[in-house]
Amino acid sequence: MPSFPVPQPSFCWNVSSHANQRSSAIAEDLELDLPVAPWHSGHTCRPNPCYNLEDFDLDFEQGSSRLGVTQLLNAAGVPYRDPYTFKEAMGSVDAEAWLEVCQYELDALAKLKVWTLMDLPKGHKVVKNKWVFKKKVDGHFRARLVAKGFTQIEGVDFDETFSPVTCFESLRLLLALAALEDWEIHQMDVKSVFLHNNLDEKIYMEQPTGFIVAGKEHKVCRLQKALYGLKQASHAWNQQFHAVLTELGFTWTYSDSGVYMYPQHGGDDALFIILYVDDITILGNLTCRIKWLKDSLASCYEMSDLGEIQLYLSVDIIRDCPNSTLEINQIVYMLIGSA
Repeated sequence: MPSFPVPQPSFCWNVSSHANQRSSAIAEDLELDLPVAPWHSGHTCRPNPCYNLEDFDLDFEQGSSRLGVTQLLNAAGVPYRDPYTFKEAMGSVDAEAWLEVCQYELDALAKLKVWTLMDLPKGHKVVKNKWVFKKKVDGHFRARLVAKGFTQIEGVDFDETFSPVTCFESLRLLLALAALEDWEIHQMDVKSVFLHNNLDEKIYMEQPTGFIVAGKEHKVCRLQKALYGLKQASHAWNQQFHAVLTELGFTWTYSDSGVYMYPQHGGDDALFIILYVDDITILGNLTCRIKWLKDSLASCYEMSDLGEIQLYLSVDIIRDCPNSTLEINQIVYMLIGSA
């Protein structure tokens, strides 16, 4: 039987606080005039001496997308935080890098025809937006334009928002079956997942901060796609992807709406999909069937083939095929989370 040990080492890292800067940036982004209280702490966190970092270090290979614990902790221990606003990003030492990724994001949105510029019709309001910045552990910069969905009005700008995701119990069960039956377990990721969905509602958004078109300052963006941050974005994506899987012959499982099953023929053709928003996990006993499914999805979306599974929502998955065992743990997640 596969084992699922979950070691629970506890680490506490001493990282510089940026509470004052964070509160100021959030207040500025929300256009609020709020006092910022000082924050002080004399508490010093130290690593638990019962645990040795080297014992938990994962193999790290140059060029690999899988970083070791030491590399992750080194990044987490650096007194750095991502910008909270576009103004802050442009005033940082990495302003050039942030500007480049912002332009990359806008080019991707333009390619997908996410909006069109037009005058705001009478009686309509605009939804604001903001930039979200993130510097990854591997040093890459990311910027994403998101709508401020909290300004939307139910019944006017959106209706349904619910989007089912798979239960963790279903994941454990299918991983156990895959280990016992020696199934293949692969992963795929949909790029710009929400931007594939057409909007039914008429939503108007202000132009992106820092990239207002000269001579068209008074115009707004008429959204054609479900931009990140919109209340209905996740629901629209789930409905759209469900239609694709149904067309391919998959069916929802009754007990978990995040798990899809392909009809078996004599018990020799097991094929399952675990869906968690844009993370797609494929389990099956035939490599040719998995390749067919990957090719079918790639013909509908721009996908990233992540190969055999190694990580699922911060859960590390370690498989030993010769011994038919599979281990899951959250060691890295706990180490970084306690930093």
